[in-house]
Amino acid sequence: MSVTGGNNTVSDEKTALGRILKISKWEIRRFAGTMDKGLIPIVAALFILLVVVMGFANTSGIHLEDNVYTIFTDSDESLKIIGFDSRFVIYKVPSGYFSQHPQYLLDPQYRDAFDLIVSGDTVTTSGTDRGNA
Repeated sequence: MSVTGGNNTVSDEKTALGRILKISKWEIRRFAGTMDKGLIPIVAALFILLVVVMGFANTSGIHLEDNVYTIFTDSDESLKIIGFDSRFVIYKVPSGYFSQHPQYLLDPQYRDAFDLIVSGDTVTTSGTDRGNA
Protein backbone atom coordinates (compact mmCIF):
# COMPACT_ATOMS: atom_id res chain seq x y z
CA MET A 1 0.00 0.00 0.00
CA SER A 2 1.31 3.45 -0.82
CA VAL A 3 0.38 7.05 -0.26
CA THR A 4 0.12 9.14 -3.39
CA GLY A 5 0.20 12.90 -3.41
CA GLY A 6 0.75 14.68 -6.69
CA ASN A 7 3.91 13.30 -8.28
CA ASN A 8 5.28 11.88 -4.99
CA THR A 9 4.72 8.23 -4.04
CA VAL A 10 5.96 7.17 -0.59
CA SER A 11 5.53 3.66 0.78
CA ASP A 12 4.16 3.09 4.28
CA GLU A 13 7.41 1.38 5.31
CA LYS A 14 9.50 4.44 4.52
CA THR A 15 7.07 6.68 6.37
CA ALA A 16 7.14 4.45 9.47
CA LEU A 17 10.93 4.22 9.34
CA GLY A 18 11.16 7.99 9.04
CA ARG A 19 8.97 8.42 12.12
CA ILE A 20 11.06 5.94 14.11
CA LEU A 21 14.26 7.73 13.14
CA LYS A 22 12.79 11.10 14.07
CA ILE A 23 11.68 9.83 17.50
CA SER A 24 15.08 8.20 18.02
CA LYS A 25 16.84 11.49 17.33
CA TRP A 26 14.55 13.28 19.81
CA GLU A 27 15.28 10.72 22.54
CA ILE A 28 19.04 10.84 21.96
CA ARG A 29 19.03 14.64 22.17
CA ARG A 30 16.85 14.55 25.27
CA PHE A 31 19.12 12.17 27.21
CA ALA A 32 22.50 13.30 25.86
CA GLY A 33 24.66 14.69 28.63
CA THR A 34 22.35 13.64 31.46
CA MET A 35 24.75 11.12 33.04
CA ASP A 36 24.90 11.69 36.77
CA LYS A 37 28.24 13.15 37.89
CA GLY A 38 28.57 10.45 40.57
CA LEU A 39 28.38 7.73 37.94
CA ILE A 40 31.45 8.91 35.99
CA PRO A 41 34.06 7.66 38.55
CA ILE A 42 32.32 4.27 38.70
CA VAL A 43 32.38 3.93 34.92
CA ALA A 44 36.06 4.96 34.83
CA ALA A 45 36.95 2.44 37.56
CA LEU A 46 35.10 -0.35 35.74
CA PHE A 47 36.91 0.51 32.52
CA ILE A 48 40.31 0.41 34.25
CA LEU A 49 39.38 -2.93 35.86
CA LEU A 50 38.40 -4.29 32.45
CA VAL A 51 41.75 -3.26 30.95
CA VAL A 52 43.68 -4.87 33.84
CA VAL A 53 41.74 -8.14 33.64
CA MET A 54 42.14 -8.34 29.86
CA GLY A 55 45.88 -7.72 30.19
CA PHE A 56 46.21 -10.47 32.79
CA ALA A 57 44.19 -12.94 30.72
CA ASN A 58 46.29 -12.16 27.67
CA THR A 59 49.68 -12.68 29.32
CA SER A 60 49.25 -15.46 31.84
CA GLY A 61 45.61 -16.20 32.30
CA ILE A 62 43.24 -18.39 30.42
CA HIS A 63 44.65 -20.89 27.93
CA LEU A 64 41.79 -22.91 26.50
CA GLU A 65 43.96 -25.14 24.33
CA ASP A 66 46.35 -26.37 27.03
CA ASN A 67 46.46 -30.10 27.78
CA VAL A 68 43.81 -31.04 25.23
CA TYR A 69 45.43 -34.17 23.76
CA THR A 70 47.00 -37.17 25.51
CA ILE A 71 50.01 -38.76 23.84
CA PHE A 72 51.95 -41.87 24.81
CA THR A 73 55.37 -42.18 23.25
CA ASP A 74 58.37 -44.45 23.53
CA SER A 75 60.40 -42.36 21.09
CA ASP A 76 62.89 -39.73 22.24
CA GLU A 77 62.84 -38.14 18.78
CA SER A 78 59.09 -37.54 18.86
CA LEU A 79 59.38 -36.19 22.40
CA LYS A 80 61.83 -33.56 21.12
CA ILE A 81 59.34 -32.51 18.43
CA ILE A 82 56.09 -32.35 20.43
CA GLY A 83 57.47 -31.91 23.94
CA PHE A 84 57.19 -28.12 23.96
CA ASP A 85 53.61 -27.87 22.68
CA SER A 86 51.23 -26.99 25.52
CA ARG A 87 48.29 -28.66 23.75
CA PHE A 88 49.64 -32.10 24.62
CA VAL A 89 49.89 -34.10 27.83
CA ILE A 90 52.78 -36.43 27.02
CA TYR A 91 53.54 -39.68 28.79
CA LYS A 92 56.98 -41.11 28.05
CA VAL A 93 57.14 -44.89 28.36
CA PRO A 94 60.30 -47.03 28.08
CA SER A 95 61.63 -47.72 24.61
CA GLY A 96 60.01 -50.79 23.04
CA TYR A 97 57.09 -50.71 25.48
CA PHE A 98 54.42 -50.96 22.80
CA SER A 99 56.09 -53.90 21.06
CA GLN A 100 55.95 -55.74 24.39
CA HIS A 101 52.37 -54.59 25.10
CA PRO A 102 50.58 -54.52 21.70
CA GLN A 103 47.14 -54.50 23.33
CA TYR A 104 47.44 -50.72 23.74
CA LEU A 105 47.71 -50.38 19.98
CA LEU A 106 45.06 -52.94 19.03
CA ASP A 107 42.45 -53.33 21.78
CA PRO A 108 39.46 -50.91 21.53
CA GLN A 109 39.01 -50.88 25.33
CA TYR A 110 42.12 -48.67 25.62
CA ARG A 111 40.84 -46.07 23.14
CA ASP A 112 39.79 -43.57 25.82
CA ALA A 113 43.20 -43.67 27.51
CA PHE A 114 45.00 -41.81 24.71
CA ASP A 115 44.56 -39.67 21.65
CA LEU A 116 47.84 -40.63 19.97
CA ILE A 117 50.51 -43.27 20.48
CA VAL A 118 53.89 -42.62 18.90
CA SER A 119 55.92 -45.80 18.78
CA GLY A 120 59.16 -45.31 16.88
CA ASP A 121 58.11 -44.08 13.44
CA THR A 122 54.50 -45.27 13.80
CA VAL A 123 51.66 -43.00 14.92
CA THR A 124 48.41 -44.62 16.07
CA THR A 125 45.27 -42.61 16.77
CA SER A 126 42.54 -43.60 19.17
CA GLY A 127 39.99 -43.50 16.35
CA THR A 128 37.90 -40.89 18.15
CA ASP A 129 37.13 -37.44 16.72
CA ARG A 130 39.59 -35.83 19.13
CA GLY A 131 42.30 -38.37 18.30
CA ASN A 132 41.79 -37.87 14.57
CA ALA A 133 41.98 -34.09 14.96
